[in-house]
Amino acid sequence: MSRELEPAVPEPIRRRLQDEPERQVGLTILVMSELETGWTHLAMVSVGELVTADGRLALALWPTSTCAANLTRTGRATLAVVADGVAFSLRCQVDDELPITAGGGPAMRGFVLRVTAATEDAAPYADLLSGVTYRLHDAQATLIRWRRTRAALAAVLGARR
Repeated sequence: MSRELEPAVPEPIRRRLQDEPERQVGLTILVMSELETGWTHLAMVSVGELVTADGRLALALWPTSTCAANLTRTGRATLAVVADGVAFSLRCQVDDELPITAGGGPAMRGFVLRVTAATEDAAPYADLLSGVTYRLHDAQATLIRWRRTRAALAAVLGARR
């Protein structure tokens, strides 16, 4: 059963995005954007590429990715994630775009997102156990990169308060 929420980052998502990344390995956030053809494009990011502060989100994407090109063109994305047994969907508007450099890591494109609508979807007779999940090939190297990327994203949000 679907229910509209206030246009903000729901608490279960906020907790996960503000948690230490090694405790959220496996959590996948789906990012849907619109292709020039009008069809939906689906990208997947981790807690290593998304942070939240003061009700906003900062998202890092590979600079040549289809999703980054779509966000630049349309200024919109929908994020979906399963947390606490519930599916959440966040419609977001891009407020800013800037390069992200994460201290020796690869250059990325950063997007500051504002949640314009949010919904939760839950069934009264069942809990969702997970959404899309993954396993890292080189956890140590990935976690180092994530920490640098998250610090760069957090600085972006802190600079725009």
